[in-house]
Amino acid sequence: MAISADSPIVGQTIGDVGIRARTGSSILAIERDDQTLANLTPETELLAEDILVVSGLKMLTTHSKIFSNQRTNQTNRHLAQ
Repeated sequence: MAISADSPIVGQTIGDVGIRARTGSSILAIERDDQTLANLTPETELLAEDILVVSGLKMLTTHSKIFSNQRTNQTNRHLAQ
């Protein structure tokens, strides 16, 4: 799931956004600028174009408005490991 540039969560921390409490999903890692950030804390800042690796994607896509101001502008990305 990508965070769009116009998302209201850009610049907020994982803790501030409360994704787990709001969606039931957990952020496992963030792909940012060809790096994978895996040691996330509640203080980790979310940036535009971050790709979130999450568990509970079905629940998360239901709440995609968190990531974009436009509900129909969803970006799903499957990461091959």
